[in-house]
Amino acid sequence: MATIQAPLGEFTLTGNGTDRLKVDYSTLTEDIFGTPNSLTDEFFNTINFSGFASFDITGGSGNDTFYGANSADSLVGGGGDDTLYGGLGADNIDGGTGLNDLWVADYSSLGVDVAVTLNNTGASGGSGLAYTISATSASVKNIEALNLTTGSGNDSIDTSAVVGNDWVSTGEGDDLISSGLGLDTIYAGGGNDTIKLVWVLVQLMRAAVLTRWWWTTALLR
Repeated sequence: MATIQAPLGEFTLTGNGTDRLKVDYSTLTEDIFGTPNSLTDEFFNTINFSGFASFDITGGSGNDTFYGANSADSLVGGGGDDTLYGGLGADNIDGGTGLNDLWVADYSSLGVDVAVTLNNTGASGGSGLAYTISATSASVKNIEALNLTTGSGNDSIDTSAVVGNDWVSTGEGDDLISSGLGLDTIYAGGGNDTIKLVWVLVQLMRAAVLTRWWWTTALLR
């Protein structure tokens, strides 16, 4: 395993196809900009990498973007509003203490039932309970918004406890999608699908617009 802590300068790392790359940015306050092949901070300190099977990346208090692979990755956002791209493995996804953390996952190739529930992360963020996804054994917590694509299984997706703006596409199968607290977009695809809107009465007017196969909930001030 290659381990780097808040690097200064530019590095290029090459794994052997099974290696794990561990990077610790927990002491930093600036944003970290990730791609599938690099990590760069606001001062252009950069790690370029290839040939790694999995990643263990921890962010600081900035708004970070991290990518995993398709093995068991650990992506921890720390403070800030982070975007975490998981893979198909038994990932550890932790948005940290930010209040607008986004998890992005594409499970469309699995061909099995996918169940995902985002738990409430608390008023200050970072206090949410982990949810284990049986299809991949991934653990997800402290996530306020979801961008998820699933495949042909009978999926159950529940984001009703969080306030982020979700994008959910469930593909084929008889799916159940529970939404409600954000500006959410749902594409249910084929199958006998059920969309459940869990609306809480707050000091806002809520409007819902249904178009063909798409459901969007809008907040109107």
